[in-house]
Amino acid sequence: EAGFQEVYEHGFRSASVDSILERAGVTKGALYHHFPNKVALGYAIVEELIGEFMVDGLLTPLKDTDDPITALQQHGLDILELRCADACSRGCPLNNLAQEMSGEDEGFRRRIHAIYEKLQRGIAAALRRGQEAGTVRTDIDADDVAAFFLASSSGIMGAAKGSQDKELMRRLILTANDYLDTLRSLSVH
Repeated sequence: EAGFQEVYEHGFRSASVDSILERAGVTKGALYHHFPNKVALGYAIVEELIGEFMVDGLLTPLKDTDDPITALQQHGLDILELRCADACSRGCPLNNLAQEMSGEDEGFRRRIHAIYEKLQRGIAAALRRGQEAGTVRTDIDADDVAAFFLASSSGIMGAAKGSQDKELMRRLILTANDYLDTLRSLSVH
């Protein structure tokens, strides 16, 4: 967790091992007992913290619903209400690392891609359940919409971080929610 906070605040390359040690209250020997190097620690941060946070935060509400559109819309609203300050100042931890490290280190790229794939599969499965339940239009491709939703969400977080503008983030999330409304089955309107 100390490593995650340091990486989220400063990026992986600028993250200070000494700051991580200080935050965690451990010695360098203790850290290197569990992680042979900083890169191994970074991989663990991606897999065990960022991945679980992203998957739990986005997919758990979609797991048992026949109305994935409302759940996806609520996810955006929750970010606005609960995590807007972090999102506007620091962006999305997964997207940040994707931008910083995917072109630099194949291990990071594979781990980050695996998380995005898991998110996409989960969203697409929820959309298909919605199609079967009659809440989502049947003429949409669930895989394409899931990929577009993730790309849009990453873009929204990146725009908010780049502008440091909470109002822009709010407008973008509401616009994304308007798009999601167009995916509802006509019988739901």
